[in-house]
Amino acid sequence: VIWGQEKRGFHLICDLNNNLTPAPEQACVSSDRSAPPALRLVFIRHAESHNNVLNLVSTDYYRENRLADPPITPLGQEQARAVARFISESRSGLLQHISEIHVSPTLRTLQTAQPIVHQLVGVKAIVDVSAFEVGGVYDQDARTGAVIAGPGLARAEMSAGYAYELPDAVTSTGWYAFDEASAAAKGKESRAEGATRAAALADRYRQLAASLTESKTIALVSHGDFIGAILTSLLGQGCDPARPGVAFKVYNTAVSVVDIRADGSVLVLMVNSVSHLESNQYRPAHLGRV
Repeated sequence: VIWGQEKRGFHLICDLNNNLTPAPEQACVSSDRSAPPALRLVFIRHAESHNNVLNLVSTDYYRENRLADPPITPLGQEQARAVARFISESRSGLLQHISEIHVSPTLRTLQTAQPIVHQLVGVKAIVDVSAFEVGGVYDQDARTGAVIAGPGLARAEMSAGYAYELPDAVTSTGWYAFDEASAAAKGKESRAEGATRAAALADRYRQLAASLTESKTIALVSHGDFIGAILTSLLGQGCDPARPGVAFKVYNTAVSVVDIRADGSVLVLMVNSVSHLESNQYRPAHLGRV
């Protein structure tokens, strides 16, 4: 699926079989990788977490037992190793030339990314504090609904457990903080605020793509809702509740791949692939819910 940008947004102009259906007054975007430099983004959702399993029981059980910054489960550890092998073994294909791994600062993403970092020896791994899940890090009283923001992992905790480059925003007390005017008062980011944050990161990616003199590949280990929000922003869908749009389901350790060209056009190469998981590495009855 290839999307081309114009003033009114993005329009589907080619299908996967290369049958051309040009948007009005617009030529099809080439899918040739030998075209001008592109930024390839490899989005990877974290492995199964403690909170994901709670969700499979009931909403009430989730609310009563959720953690602000949950770890991955033993099954999640298997999933993380599986996606790491998949990425390492696929470096001659869509996932070739990964030069940087960007990681959300939450515990579950740091744990998921660790086997990937070990497999891709010499690849720079960087914590990106803008890539956390929609909603943020917070505790919520199951009875009253009162929300208190959590600090997230402190700098010493990240440095001790993981070999990631840490930005200054990861401090001795944590990393999760908001402007007083936004979510600080309630301790939890709204979906609209999360969509705005995802759009800002998508814009950063577009700007990077426009500046490249040679193609570059970045992997981002992040979260289901946030990856979906980045994809909708890149494809010009935004987050407008007043009109129908596009949404993406992203399973645990699912891999999605897109190219962004210098002109802003987006080539969708893979979405929500979990082909690396064996039948004993996910919960078949619940795959679409976790």
